[in-house]
Amino acid sequence: VQAAFADMLFDIGRIHLIPHFNDLERSLEALHFCLDVRRRCFGSFHPAVASVLYKLASIHSMCGEQQYALDLLLETLAILLVVAHGDKSGLIQVWTAVGRVMQALGKMHEARSAFQEATQLSHDQQ
Repeated sequence: VQAAFADMLFDIGRIHLIPHFNDLERSLEALHFCLDVRRRCFGSFHPAVASVLYKLASIHSMCGEQQYALDLLLETLAILLVVAHGDKSGLIQVWTAVGRVMQALGKMHEARSAFQEATQLSHDQQ
């Protein structure tokens, strides 16, 4: 039941991002609550937790909170590196997002490294 509730919170968070609603505060509230529930349901190292962290990082980055977004993305990476076995598309997306946030923070060398990691994973997947 709690996992289904967390899924609903995730959907509510996404709905508040739709241009018609465009309420970042409510979206963040629902997604942070979702993160808490999913961590209680699945533990900290689960793909369902990683998906919420990734979505939160995206929103916090849009709000100009780049360092917090980076922290969330690095936590996402830590999870996916443990649980992502065959499909590397999630890792590619996260490494690309890390690169963008690093660019926004003015850390060009680290951004290049993140983009290279995404490119290498993309080539490995083909």
